[in-house]
Amino acid sequence: MRIAIIGAGNMCGATALGLFRFRPGLEITVTAKHRETLEKYTAIGLNATCDNVKAASWADVIILGVKP
Repeated sequence: MRIAIIGAGNMCGATALGLFRFRPGLEITVTAKHRETLEKYTAIGLNATCDNVKAASWADVIILGVKP
């Protein structure tokens, strides 16, 4: 299963890390605006991009992270 997490800030970032650690068979791509955030996720082995449309079209499941 392929999951795209759009807007991987604090909450969705924690979700991505939890899925990555405890469900190793999942393919996870996260999106973020800032290069530092993208580098943090790629350093641990997640796919990371700033292209929301590309990530969403690739995924079977989309998780949206929005500001409250």
